[in-house]
Amino acid sequence: MENVIKASTCRVDADGKQIGSAFWVSDNHLLTAAHVATAQSENNLTVCTNTGEEREVEVIYSDSNTAENPGSDIAVLSAQNKPNDCKILPVSPNIPKIGQKVLWSGYARLFGEKDSIDRQRFGWGRVASEKYENGGGLFFEIDGNFNPSHSGGPVVHEASGEVVGIVSESAGDFTSVLEKVQNRIEPLTRIRDFLIQRRSISGTFNQGFTYRDQEQATEDKNLLEELGFDINSKIDKNGRYVNYLDKGELAIRTSQLQADLSEILFRSLHGTVQMGIGVASGGPELRKHIPVEFDG
Repeated sequence: MENVIKASTCRVDADGKQIGSAFWVSDNHLLTAAHVATAQSENNLTVCTNTGEEREVEVIYSDSNTAENPGSDIAVLSAQNKPNDCKILPVSPNIPKIGQKVLWSGYARLFGEKDSIDRQRFGWGRVASEKYENGGGLFFEIDGNFNPSHSGGPVVHEASGEVVGIVSESAGDFTSVLEKVQNRIEPLTRIRDFLIQRRSISGTFNQGFTYRDQEQATEDKNLLEELGFDINSKIDKNGRYVNYLDKGELAIRTSQLQADLSEILFRSLHGTVQMGIGVASGGPELRKHIPVEFDG
């Protein structure tokens, strides 16, 4: 069964960047998660098989699952034809009961892996929850480890060999950890670079940055305000432009960013070393929008 799943599952790329996984359900169609299909430009999507063959694909159906418009998180991709060595996975509209064994696959990256990978990562586990509705979608949970780019891969019932779900997300939110870390590191880096590059006059309570060029003073003022600081701008007795930054505010803002970063890293480690919970999209929606030649 693992060999069949391996031969069916593809990596989904957009503009040369890996964005998720998908799997063949007919000679011309694949299923994936809607958030994978819409992650980049829908007009420039390709899939790459486990043997390295590529196919251009088109999104012919997508039902995103967002807070504003919750749906099934299912998308259908069309391709001119599948490679001969790719397998077609049968799809079931039925969600297994709690405790039944399932396995899943995808071109999943480990935390910190940024580039596209050419190997699949499998997981084995059991259904961990009853099926439940979320807007227009039907979902269920699985115990096991799910990583970025598992999204869109097949969840297969071990006993029947049928696809019963599509990997939608990890309850641990692993896919956004790196982005959250970068969002905290980037302003810290900009603050550090600013303080290193700009000569300043240090007072008791303020750090003053002086300029003869008003345009540069305004540019730096806008940068510091963007980073969350309250800037007091004046012209000194020598006609220079000065941006005053409160020393206490600088320490507080920097500490806040560092504390946020530490919390994100701690939560990431805490979630990674424990058994994760994956959320899969399944039910009748898996087959509802597949064209008639669907070989399920």
